Amino acid sequence: MIDFSVLHNCLLQACFFKRHDDQVIKTEHQRRANKLEQVTYEHAGEIIEIENHLLKKCKDSFNSKASGCSYQCDCDGIFLLQVGDKDYIVYSEMKSNFDEKAIWQISSSVVRTKLLLSSIKDFGLEKLSGIGDNYQLSYSG
Repeated sequence: MIDFSVLHNCLLQACFFKRHDDQVIKTEHQRRANKLEQVTYEHAGEIIEIENHLLKKCKDSFNSKASGCSYQCDCDGIFLLQVGDKDYIVYSEMKSNFDEKAIWQISSSVVRTKLLLSSIKDFGLEKLSGIGDNYQLSYSG
């Protein structure tokens, strides 16, 4: 089981982790009309949100000029949750249409999140199953 206290008391700042009961609402300001602005994530139980500003703070560690890829982009939401006896990490990107940029945003977030979480003693990153990584992506729009 994911232990919020391990995250809240780790080397990383506690402000990067938020605990929610049953629901998280993510909002993104859009410059153009008719774009997806808000998504509600529901889960019967606790949801631990990893604030995406954690990823934004470490993005400058990666080369932005590498041809063909960039690990400087990030997704809109990262959530930890438990279903039965299995722990999951969910990567989410709000898009009005599915495109290559969404894949880069999620894959970049997977790499950077796993890099950061692997530094947390007793977290158990190896026990998490990913939703959104390994291209298990779904689009509804």
